[in-house]
Amino acid sequence: MRARLLGECLLCCCFIAIGSPRVHAQMLTTLYSFQGTPDGARPSSPLVLMGNTLYGSAMYGGVSGVGTVFKINTDGTQFATLFTFNDVNDGNAANPYGLLAVTNDAVCGTTSGLPSGTVFRVNINGSGQTLFIFSQGASMGTKPSVA
Repeated sequence: MRARLLGECLLCCCFIAIGSPRVHAQMLTTLYSFQGTPDGARPSSPLVLMGNTLYGSAMYGGVSGVGTVFKINTDGTQFATLFTFNDVNDGNAANPYGLLAVTNDAVCGTTSGLPSGTVFRVNINGSGQTLFIFSQGASMGTKPSVA
C-alpha cells in the first residue's frame, strides 16, 4: 500500500511538472513607425537580416506613393530608405512585394505594380535598376510576389 501511494504521488508530481509549462512574458519593441512619405507605407516583405541590419520593402508610400526599399539596424537605429520606386521612371516598377535576396551589396525583389510587375535590384548605396519586366498577358506570368 505504501509503495502504491508513493507511486501515485510521484506520478502526480511528474504530471504537474510536465503538464504545467512555465510561461515567460515577452516584450515587443517598435523599432520604427512608417509615415508614408518619404519612408514608405504598408511594409509587405518578410524582413531579411544581414549582420545587424534588417532589410525590407514597403508596398506603398515613398515620394511617389508606389513603394520603397529600406534598412534599419536591429536596435532600431539608422533607418534609411534605400530606394523609392517611381512607376514612370523605373521601367514601370511599382509596389514591391516580398524580398528575394539580400547580398553584400544589393537587395533583389519583385514588384506587382503596373502593368504586370518586375524583378528589381537595388544596390545598398541606393541606386536601382529593373532587371525584368513582365508583359501583360504573356505566358510567363504576371504580378510576381514572393511570400
